[in-house]
Amino acid sequence: MDELLSGIRVLEISRGPSSALCSRQLASLGAEVIRVDSLLKNYLEHIDPLIDGQGAVYQTLSCGKKSIWLDLERQSAQAILCRLAISSDVVVTDLPDGERQRYGLGHDHLKKDNPSGVYCYIADVEDDCPWGSAATELELQAMSGFVDWLGEAGQAPVRVGADVAQWSSANYAFLGIISALFHRQRTQVGQMVETSGLRNLMGQAWWLTSLSDPDRWAGWICSGLTDNAETGYKTADRPIIWGLSLGGLEKGKKAFPELCRRVGLEELLDDPYFVEHGSRMIGVGRDAQEFKPIIESAFETRSSEELLKLIDELGGQGAVFQDYEQVVNHPHIKELGLVSEVEDSACALRVISSCWDFSRSGTPTIRNRPPREGEHTQEILRSLGYSEQEIDNMQSEGITR
Repeated sequence: MDELLSGIRVLEISRGPSSALCSRQLASLGAEVIRVDSLLKNYLEHIDPLIDGQGAVYQTLSCGKKSIWLDLERQSAQAILCRLAISSDVVVTDLPDGERQRYGLGHDHLKKDNPSGVYCYIADVEDDCPWGSAATELELQAMSGFVDWLGEAGQAPVRVGADVAQWSSANYAFLGIISALFHRQRTQVGQMVETSGLRNLMGQAWWLTSLSDPDRWAGWICSGLTDNAETGYKTADRPIIWGLSLGGLEKGKKAFPELCRRVGLEELLDDPYFVEHGSRMIGVGRDAQEFKPIIESAFETRSSEELLKLIDELGGQGAVFQDYEQVVNHPHIKELGLVSEVEDSACALRVISSCWDFSRSGTPTIRNRPPREGEHTQEILRSLGYSEQEIDNMQSEGITR
């Protein structure tokens, strides 16, 4: 495959998931990504489940990378780090400003020796933020207003279960880096790319509020974003999520009476209200929650496959709720090649392929297992011009491993 970022060297110094995922995206496109390991660990290493003593998510995010180990408390190791940063096209880090300056990774310092370098800093909140410079996912969701999108209108806010700030920061940083590399191609000049969890959640919340503001009861689907958690409609086997309005309200209105006839709910058609509004009482909204038990009384005697086929015939849309194993083993997912396996000494790791498919380059796929700590230290030091004697001395002194 023609790797899109072949020849691009990326240096990753991370303590959390955002920098690790950002550089993993770059690795999937063919960049050479070097992960810096040290006594200060990325906290993902210790999060269960563990594989060979390391967290599974950390292992997955490390696939396709190289590793150099440095004792960053020693000035000689910091000098190696600076030399490596200057030789890289991209530096990605989530270290706070004070730590970056201590290690010689300040942008003003690095750009003097490598003005074409792209330096990306991912923060929780900005260093000069009046609310403080440190925050977890909980604080980020709270201060950005992102918690308004779950729970009941007028009731206490509810956090989003996933770490959306960390993962969105990684993807926004990735986009920023690609943009800066494109700009460098035209100008031969690099630049600093900064983003934060606060910025990213604020950006997403802005678009959501523009679409629907449940606190003001205005917008496209009003209460839809704060309805109860959607668990689907019960069937004889597995719950499904479905609707009839994808092709427009008029098509849904015509399809609803036929659905009622086919599943034994003809009595509903005696009420003009259901004939007029029935197709809009499915899915999200308070009416849908009240109407749900009636629909389920007919669905519970039919299989999910039978019902989805019927809904499709009527021009609607639907899907069955799937767990992880069902998703990765589904024939369509296998055909797309979205999940692949990377052989490791401990086990075979399942990894997700990139979410892009290129007409000339194909679907980018990670093929290399996660590196052991310091596995590529000597190789990387040689590429920086250190002699074999210097490399041996560094290792014997504990500067490297």
